[in-house]
Amino acid sequence: MPLALRSGAAELAGSPEDRAGKGFRVAAREDRYKEELLIMGGSFDLKVSAKDTGGGFCLYDTIRKSKGGPALHLHHSQEEWFYVIRGEFIVQVGVETMRLNPGDSALAPRKIPHAFAKVSDEEGQL
Repeated sequence: MPLALRSGAAELAGSPEDRAGKGFRVAAREDRYKEELLIMGGSFDLKVSAKDTGGGFCLYDTIRKSKGGPALHLHHSQEEWFYVIRGEFIVQVGVETMRLNPGDSALAPRKIPHAFAKVSDEEGQL
């Protein structure tokens, strides 16, 4: 699941023209910059950085072994999109709570409080 934790203006890297033609590959279970980010009960692998997109987009893949997730929070500058690959999750966006299964997704608009939690026993992946 994608998180927008590092998406900020300070991380922007050049104009779109500077990034043209600079594709890259990030392997499964690897981070774009080979950094380990273990927070909120899961491992987060950065796949696409805000640096790669001029601040327009970033993408995280998170593997969650234990149940639960981060507390209710919000982002001022970006949306957060949840896409379930494995396991079952509950996502709260504002006052609405949604149960997500593999293949389901949900969007938390910027400035709207949201949270997610893994509720299944098996390993989960967002």
